[in-house]
Amino acid sequence: MIEKYIEASGIAWTHLHPNVFMDNLLTFFAPRGGTLTVFFGEQRVGWIALRDLAAVAAAVLGQGPQRHGGQDYWLSTEVLTGPQVADILSDVLGTKIRCEMQSPDALAKMVAENGAMDKKYAEGAVEFMRQVSDGRMGYIGTVRDDGPCVTGRSSTTLRQWAAENRESLLRASGG
Repeated sequence: MIEKYIEASGIAWTHLHPNVFMDNLLTFFAPRGGTLTVFFGEQRVGWIALRDLAAVAAAVLGQGPQRHGGQDYWLSTEVLTGPQVADILSDVLGTKIRCEMQSPDALAKMVAENGAMDKKYAEGAVEFMRQVSDGRMGYIGTVRDDGPCVTGRSSTTLRQWAAENRESLLRASGG
């Protein structure tokens, strides 16, 4: 709805559509105690490194609306299930990471109990996970990476990102 409003406004626009940020594996999704907890069930979701999103945004802003105006750019380097992410992290970190699949309701309970997120933001995150889990956001499990077309370079895979962020991942996971 917001995108349609922007499009109808008459201003130049470009929409960026990133999926799940790899960098969340350093914070919210950090594998703690050897466990990666996901709240999207068995669904495959697309992953993108924030630096790739930033590179696309910089190119769009730098090259302007003559080149990028009226475009929708989708940013998903690869799609993976929670267990596949855990396997990649296990390989890169050299320690077994298991995946625990929780429901969006478990996420709602967790954020309500710890108060780590703003209430409205938390509600949005829970609803997002519900829609991924039940298939309403099926597109999130599709690889469509417009990043290389915009930036002229390959996007980062999760394995590459994890290797480059190995020390930070170990710190975030308590290892």
